[in-house]
Formats: sequence, structure tokens, C-alpha cells
Amino acid sequence: MPQIVRFGKYDLLERVNVGGMAEVWKARLRGVEGFEKIIALKRILPNIAEDTEFITMFIDEAKITVQLTHANIAQTHDLGKIDDSYFIAMEYVPGRDLRGIFDRARKRKQHVPVPLACYCISKVADALDYAHRKKDPQGRDLNIVHRDISPQNVLVSYDGEVKLIDFGIAKAASKASQTQAGILKGKFAYMSPEQIRGAPLDGRSDVFALGTVLYELLTGERLFVGESDFSTLENVRNMQILPPSTYNNRIPRELEPVVMKSLARDLNQRYRWASEFGADLQRFLLTQQSVFGPNDLAAYMRSTFSEEWNKEKAKAAELATAAAAPAAEPPPLSPPPHTGRAMTPGVPWESPVGSPAATTPPRIPGRSSLPPTSPSAAAGIPLAPPARGPALSPRVPVPPARAPERASGAPPWLGSLLAGAGGALVVALGVGAFLLFRSSAPPPGVLVVNATPVQAEVYVDGAREPGSVPFTLTLPPGDHDVEVRASGFATFRNRVQLPAGGQRIVDAELHAAQALPGH
Repeated sequence: MPQIVRFGKYDLLERVNVGGMAEVWKARLRGVEGFEKIIALKRILPNIAEDTEFITMFIDEAKITVQLTHANIAQTHDLGKIDDSYFIAMEYVPGRDLRGIFDRARKRKQHVPVPLACYCISKVADALDYAHRKKDPQGRDLNIVHRDISPQNVLVSYDGEVKLIDFGIAKAASKASQTQAGILKGKFAYMSPEQIRGAPLDGRSDVFALGTVLYELLTGERLFVGESDFSTLENVRNMQILPPSTYNNRIPRELEPVVMKSLARDLNQRYRWASEFGADLQRFLLTQQSVFGPNDLAAYMRSTFSEEWNKEKAKAAELATAAAAPAAEPPPLSPPPHTGRAMTPGVPWESPVGSPAATTPPRIPGRSSLPPTSPSAAAGIPLAPPARGPALSPRVPVPPARAPERASGAPPWLGSLLAGAGGALVVALGVGAFLLFRSSAPPPGVLVVNATPVQAEVYVDGAREPGSVPFTLTLPPGDHDVEVRASGFATFRNRVQLPAGGQRIVDAELHAAQALPGH
């Protein structure tokens, strides 16, 4: 039976996701007369509690999303701080994200049903159009641009709801944090060409990213993902996009112009508003033999993810039983689960809600010889100091012997004083050497590995990394060999140069040995 932990006015029921910057809990808000509400609670991890840039971005996310009340945007309920931990209380969506739907279809060598893909994307388009047009109470445009539209940030519930999440790096006129020139935020494979160039962005950049998601759902192929971040960015710049029916001959011809218009390089040829994109998808759906709606989406989710859905219901029953038990004292915030090396900020917090999360306490990272250091603010990778100092040498047993003769004329307390002074000197020298080593060592870097399929195994410098996707690893600066392997797929290999205190992201897209039906 799960143990319920009290966190302010919330009960933490189950940790459902953890990344390098924040962790997400399924939680319960309890009130008077038996009132309660299940929510998702995202709180900052202690290893970046001093990162003012990320905290500002975290607060910006809450301030933006709390203004957005739309059926297809996960609602934000609360922003708070308990002790030194900021948190956001959000709507809990039991289900999977579009990346999970994409991966499950590929695993079964199937395509995502065309009506389902169009229906989900049309709902996200409605949400984006609402956000793009949102005004403040004084009637001024908020100029919100999501900037991180990707399959991981679209949740689909077992009840057939579609929810857009994660406005953490959204661009808005009222934001306190600003992106530095030359810094790319978001997932490279879903960036628009103008976003990669660093040009000013408007809602059409989100339309392009959403069109990329639709293209991948329809074809079962990643549109721009390359063997490295550089090749992915080059693919976006080159914009060599084949018609979707090239990969899936079941895609109706009348749908292709809609997809290609959303992916137009020329902004004037692309949809100006997300609502126009969504309207064309709705018109296409109305031409089909049967109307696809929420009930159809719910039926697909519950059958495709029957095991996950049954587990969700079983956990809900367990938590209802555990509700009668007294809540435990809140434990201290723990760093992300051990994945072979210390986890640090990587891809936004932002793996899908509902993904499995380890609950075992972290062990000492494999590269524990790295000294803790204060990384650059741009990387945002504060590390906790070591829990222990330098290890002491084991004591060597001394055989029994008679007491040494006291030195002539020396008082009895002199030996104790000298021994104490010697021990203090040894400790002082040891601490001084440790601090000197700590200050002179280069700061480590952070390597984030995203892999598809999600059951892939990751090897760094020949050593397998335990854990699950995404892998966020702290490594010494320099070159590292990355391999991603999965049964039935070609091995992905990449050599990554990791800068001191910097970050690199590797999106490993494994290609199956056999082509999908209809290619």
C-alpha cells in the first residue's frame, strides 16, 4: 500500500516523473467536509534551488498558464513555496502523451489512425490559437508563443481529452526572464526555421512545430531528426520535406496540402493562425465516412494502453484505501533517481506524465571522482556538495605492548597535546587539499540522451547506463562516445564533445530493420 506524504496542504501520492530540474507528483488537495481533488504537483529539485534563471523561468510558466483557461490546456491551480522548494499545482491528466502513442504504433508496426492524428492536432491548434490571441485584463496582447510544441507536451487522457502542457520556455510580453541571444531553447527536431535562425517569433512558429508533429503521426517517421544535433538543425534548415503519402499510402490526398501548408518555409505561405490550421483539419474530418470524437479517442486509448489503464485504476483504488492512513512527515527533496551518473538539468522537465519513475534512493554516481563545482549560470547545473569528506585510512590493529616509557621531564599532558595538534594538522592539510582540488577542477558537463524506441539501451564510453529514457548524465568535459541499442533496430552511434559546464542533447532515432507496412 503506498505511503501518503504531507507537503503543505497537499498529500503526495505517487511520483510519476522526474527530470533534471523538477519532479512531478500525483498529489491530492484536501479540504473540509471530505473535499479533495487530484492534481499534478511539479516542484523544483534541490540541486538547482539556487539557479535563479530556472526559478524565474519556473515562475514565468505558472504566471502564463494561470491566465489560460481552455479545455485543451492543462490548467494551473497554484504557485507556491514550501521551505526552499517552489512548486506548481496543475491539472492531473491520466493517460499518455503523443510520443507514447507514436512509439506504441511503431512497436506494433502500425500507423496511428489518420482521423485520430488529425483530431488530436486540431485540438492542440485550438489551444494554441487561444494562447496566441490572449490579452491581459487591460486588453493588451500577451504575445504568447509556446516555442516547445512537441509530442511529449501533448497529453491524451484515457477519457479522450487532449491537453497541451509545458509553457516553461514560452515567449510572452510579460515574462521576467528573457532568452539570451544565440541560445536555442526547445527541442531541435520541432523548431521552425526562423526559431533556429534566432529571428523574432510569432504564432506561426508554433504552427510549424505542430505540423511537424502531425507529419510524424501520419507517416510513422521522424521528419527532421538526424544522427546528431547538428545534423538535425541542418535538416530543418534544408527543409527537404516529402509528401506524407510517400511513407504511408493510406493518407488521403486531400489531407496532404493541409500538412504541407503548415510546414511552409515562407511565413506568408504558412497558416497565419493556428485556428486556420485546426479548421482545415476539422473540415477534412467531416469528409470522412464516420465522425471521430472524444469517445473514439477514449476507446483507442483504453484498448491500446489497456495494461497502463488498468494499472492506473488499480493505483487509484490503492490510494483511496491509503487515504484513511495518517500522512507521513514530508521527506527532504531528493535528487532524481540514479541512472549511472548524477542527473542534472537536461531537457525540460518535461517527460510525459505517467511515465515510470524509480523510487529507490540515488546511489553514488559512477563518476564520483568528479568534484562538486558551481557551473555556469547558462547551463544551470548546480550540484550538491559531497555528503562525505575524504575517506580515512583503515586502522591497523596494533599488537599488545607495554606502555612506552615517558620522556624524562615531560609532563603527562604533553603527549596528548602533541597528538591532538598533529591530528588537527592532518585534518587541516586534508581539507586544504580538497578545497584546492575543488576550486581547480573544471566543471562537469551535462549530456541528455533521448531515445526512440523508449526501451532502448544507452551506452556511454562503452558502459551501459541503467535507467530509462530520457537519460541525463553528468560527465567530465571532453569527447564521449554514445551508443543507443535496441533489439530489431540499427545501432545509433554518435561522438559528442561536451564543454565544461555546458550541455549537449542527443536525440537518438533508431530505425527498424524492417520497413513499416505501406512504405
